[in-house]
Amino acid sequence: AVVSTQSTGDILACRDHIVKLKDSNISLKRQIKGLQSPIEGISSASKEDLAREVRRSRQIIKGQNSKMIEMADTMTTMKQVAVKYEGERREMDELRSAHTAQNQLLQKLQEKVKVTRLLEKTCRDQEKVIEQLEVMVREGRPTALPPTSQLALPAPIAVPKLEPRETTEPDHTEGD
Repeated sequence: AVVSTQSTGDILACRDHIVKLKDSNISLKRQIKGLQSPIEGISSASKEDLAREVRRSRQIIKGQNSKMIEMADTMTTMKQVAVKYEGERREMDELRSAHTAQNQLLQKLQEKVKVTRLLEKTCRDQEKVIEQLEVMVREGRPTALPPTSQLALPAPIAVPKLEPRETTEPDHTEGD
């Protein structure tokens, strides 16, 4: 019973396949007939008309070929411009990066100059105070300090923290 149901299924599948093949065969025969029948317009066209149509088609092809060559040239030019632009953009990025680094270094140096000038002024002020004290000692004035109103004491300064300098020389301060 199992074998007969498989055979029945196979037979039905074969019938369906045969029907599809017949339909396909009919369709192909129609296509062949369509190809064998004279093409409309050509059978009635003269040789001169056909030659004129061939020349016109060739001119169209030449025009399209020249447009294609022109477009290829334009595309090549555009690629060259794009490469040049990319190079210039890269150079600009490098310059911008270098400029930023230089500005940061300049700011650090300006801050160091400012601190140095401030320290120099403080040293000068302290030297003046020391000179005044030396004069007082020479004149035999009491060693006690006079009131601060009589001395030209420098105002306290706020010194910003500086980064230690990087040196390649060995540090000789240890062990001295």
